[in-house]
Amino acid sequence: MTDLTYTANGTYDRNGIATINICIPAPPTNNSYRTELHNLSKITSSGSINVIFCHFTNGQTVPLQHNSFDYRMGFDVNNSLRHPGAVDFDETLEEALFIFFHDEIFSQRDRTYFFNHIEELYPLIKQQGNQNQDVLLKLAAKSTTVQPRKVGLSLVIKR
Repeated sequence: MTDLTYTANGTYDRNGIATINICIPAPPTNNSYRTELHNLSKITSSGSINVIFCHFTNGQTVPLQHNSFDYRMGFDVNNSLRHPGAVDFDETLEEALFIFFHDEIFSQRDRTYFFNHIEELYPLIKQQGNQNQDVLLKLAAKSTTVQPRKVGLSLVIKR
C-alpha cells in the first residue's frame, strides 16, 4: 500500500478559498499544530503554476505515519505570505501544487529550495500522483538528524 502521509486532497474556488484535507492525524484538542502558509506560485517557460507551501510543526521530532485525511484546513490562498519572486495565485487555473512540509524549523532556505525546484516537482506529481518524500537535511538552516523533514506533494483542484 502506498504511504500517503503528508499528502493532501481538496479544492479551491474562483475566490481563492481552499479546503484541504491532509493525511495526518487531526490535531489534539489543544491544537498543538502550528502552520504557516506561503504562496510560491511561479511563471515558468510552460506557463503559470499555482503553488501553496504549508510549513507545519507539531512539536515532535519524529515523522508522522498516518493513513487517512483527518487534518482539515480552510484558508484564503490570497492571505498566504508571498515568497520573494512569487506571483499572485491564479484562481482561473484548474489546479495547484500543494506542498505540506513537516519540520520543526521554519526556514526561508527550505521555501527557496522548493520554489527553485517547482519546474521539476510539478510534472513529477502530474505524472506519478501525490506522494511524500524525505527532504535532505543539508537544506536545513540548522541540520539535525532528529527533525522530521518530510514533505507531501499533492495536486489540489479548482471546484
